Amino acid sequence: MITKTKNYRKIMSFAGLKGGFLLSKKEQQAKEFERQLERDRKEEEVLAHQHQNHIETQDPTRCYSCHRKIGLTAIRCRCQFYFCGRHRYAEKHGCTYDYSNKAKQDLEKKLPRVVCPKVETV
Repeated sequence: MITKTKNYRKIMSFAGLKGGFLLSKKEQQAKEFERQLERDRKEEEVLAHQHQNHIETQDPTRCYSCHRKIGLTAIRCRCQFYFCGRHRYAEKHGCTYDYSNKAKQDLEKKLPRVVCPKVETV
């Protein structure tokens, strides 16, 4: 009887093999999908952490885009950074805030949901 070593199993798992047998295409796609979801989740966590660090360390007396001194004319955007008059608009500084999603949420809160009553059958 031939025993399989840990390295052999490791190599086989990287090659898409399971115990010496090929994984079905659906199993391979599911595994790859899970790996991609995990990578995306980790990337989002890192980006959120970096964004939070930028907010904490940003100097409110300087523009986030061009680093000019702004003094009392500082404008704080919804993305939580301070900008000069030239970069105050979202298009000018590449704002990461989702304005369209926020507008949709506001409309859902303000407008009542219209549902017609069910017609009773006789």
